[in-house]
Amino acid sequence: IARIRGDVTVTLTVSGNATLIVSSNAEVSTDGTGTKETLNNGDIKYIGYGSATVSGTGIRVEIHGDNIELTAEGTGSAVLLGKGTYHSEKGFATSGEWREKGD
Repeated sequence: IARIRGDVTVTLTVSGNATLIVSSNAEVSTDGTGTKETLNNGDIKYIGYGSATVSGTGIRVEIHGDNIELTAEGTGSAVLLGKGTYHSEKGFATSGEWREKGD
């Protein structure tokens, strides 16, 4: 799971199964075949698309799934849950398991 908030552009490619949930103020473009659903809180859920670009100011992006490659640029925060590798702006890389505080 990746949770990203802020003034960002997030680009993702999925080779497995994934669900993307974005705040209603996000601009989203998708590629591939999938479904789009507006949730009760106004957020929008995308399932089954092969790739997507999400951008905006003060947006929320949540990604669930397997085999996801994502790039996030801008200012804000990110929480990563699960296993994977990340690279920071400074060229720093690490891998391992990430969990929210208290898990």
